[in-house]
Amino acid sequence: MRVFGVTPYHLQSLTAISLPLMFWCRGQSGHAKHIKEEEVKLKIDTAGVSFTCTRAPEQRVSFDTGQPRVDKATGLPLWLVQVMALDESGGDVISVTVAGEPKVSAGSAVVVTGLVALPWSQDGRSGIAYRADAITSSFDMSAAKNPAQPVRNPTS
Repeated sequence: MRVFGVTPYHLQSLTAISLPLMFWCRGQSGHAKHIKEEEVKLKIDTAGVSFTCTRAPEQRVSFDTGQPRVDKATGLPLWLVQVMALDESGGDVISVTVAGEPKVSAGSAVVVTGLVALPWSQDGRSGIAYRADAITSSFDMSAAKNPAQPVRNPTS
């Protein structure tokens, strides 16, 4: 199974701190345990990737209290957005956390800005969480620039 963002195609976007992480991801935990969680962020190159929102955004809540979770840096509530990431090698559905309520809906094309992968391990389980600076709607700018022009059918 391919994990979106951690493929040979995306290796050019990895930082030096990520090299021990690659061994950790493959089950050779060695010295990766000594790296602080906030230092292990894998920047994902999204050039050539199209994103589609597959589910309405959901506000993140604390498992313990049921209260909305907030971003420590901004104080904004955290939201979870499920998106399909599609590139030339195929597609994956991932859930991305973003600070502030995203104005997107299911089925809409979106732009994901500042996407990072955050590997985690807790109580014998592990995975990859995704975080983005912003998720916004995208639309065809050519149609917005010329709304009065009729649409031509190329077959007629």
